Amino acid sequence: VSTAGRMSSPARILVVNADDFGLTAGVNAGIIGAFTRGIVRSATLMVTTPGFADAVQLAHEYPRLDLGIHLALTNVAPALSPAQIPTLVAADGRFPPLAVWQRRCLLGQLDSGEIRAELTAQLMQARQTGLPFTHLDGHHHIHLFGAVAPIAAELAQAQQISIVRRVRDLPALSPPDRSLVVRQRQGLPAQVKRSWLALAETRWTQPASGLMRTDAFRGVPFPRTLVQWQALINGLSPGVTELMVHPGLNDPTVAVLDSYVAGREQELRWLCDPRVADLLATANVTLLSFRELLRLERQTASQVEHVRSERMLQE
Repeated sequence: VSTAGRMSSPARILVVNADDFGLTAGVNAGIIGAFTRGIVRSATLMVTTPGFADAVQLAHEYPRLDLGIHLALTNVAPALSPAQIPTLVAADGRFPPLAVWQRRCLLGQLDSGEIRAELTAQLMQARQTGLPFTHLDGHHHIHLFGAVAPIAAELAQAQQISIVRRVRDLPALSPPDRSLVVRQRQGLPAQVKRSWLALAETRWTQPASGLMRTDAFRGVPFPRTLVQWQALINGLSPGVTELMVHPGLNDPTVAVLDSYVAGREQELRWLCDPRVADLLATANVTLLSFRELLRLERQTASQVEHVRSERMLQE
């Protein structure tokens, strides 16, 4: 781990993490499918959503799926009573849509005590499952903004969760064949999302002592052609990159909770496409989970300490 709390490696390592585990049964089934038949190695669990109990059962059935916690302050129901967190909820007692939350966040209208209480309740609910958790991120990346960012980092440390998502898309290496580079046309939603994430990186996100972060982040937008996959893979820099994905089955109940519906099945197909796995193997990119990364980090730290001790003895 570097002084900035980031993982570092001379190799090219990719962690494919599926968000929204627990959103609905259909999303859960898609994530398990992308894990058993595709390149997903990690997932982050939501705790106040309709598919939570189903996700917990599946996680116990598939213990090799590495798990993190997906904190939420938008769209879904809270863990606490709405009366306890009035600045965090809408009139219906649920968390507001992202646009409303963003406005409240930018205007400083979110009470920090309520944020701490709600996120603590979500973390406790996750812990009560008895499942192990290695990493933390946020639904719509709420863990990186305003008053939420320092609280999320502090709670991660208190809960001994080692890794917190970064969102900055660091510059990619130029692919060897520039004919493979295709600029993806991004509509207004993608442009707004990139601007919002860039704001978090520059204004609020500070490296927290003791927390690890990947060297780079990808996933906005998701690659939807083989050429785009080739460009993404060829452009991975040395070190650890997280690829955020949202696989799922065609579950109509998702639309009540999230605006991203049809694209989940498309992502599932690509994540299970053997051509993508072949591209990764050909490019010598190593697929790992966050759990496996932590194991490697500990082994490296142990080896360094052993060498240091040997040198001290020789002196």
